[in-house]
Amino acid sequence: MTDPYTPPESDVTVADDSVPRKIGWKIFFWVLFLIEATYLISEVVEPTEELQILAVEVVVYFFTFLGIFGYAYNRKFFFQKFWGYFIPVAVLWDVYSLVEVATLEFEIPIEYFIYYGSIAIVVFPLLALQYLALYKYRFHSPYIWNR
Repeated sequence: MTDPYTPPESDVTVADDSVPRKIGWKIFFWVLFLIEATYLISEVVEPTEELQILAVEVVVYFFTFLGIFGYAYNRKFFFQKFWGYFIPVAVLWDVYSLVEVATLEFEIPIEYFIYYGSIAIVVFPLLALQYLALYKYRFHSPYIWNR
């Protein structure tokens, strides 16, 4: 006879402590997504980039966000080796974008310091975290890939 106050074993849910929740990465994903969406909307409203450059940006960041989302929410997208091949593509695209931005000309010298200072303070840490998420997704997430 079973105890009426104890649910059957199939109804008992046990939290799997081996799978991290990654709340910080989820927040990071949405913040970065909003930043990129704002940039893309501004490009649609008032274009400053060529259409081909914008198309590559959309494709690269589509996969970047898919990888960060997969890591943050413990989801499989494509296959694990794909992300190892994609990380250098994302890095090269961002290097290209930053080199292209480096060719801007400013009217007064202080604008150089403000512009490049903000890139160093804001953009580099966001890019580093983006690559870290993709790296961890590819190389340090057996709980995602081995299910």
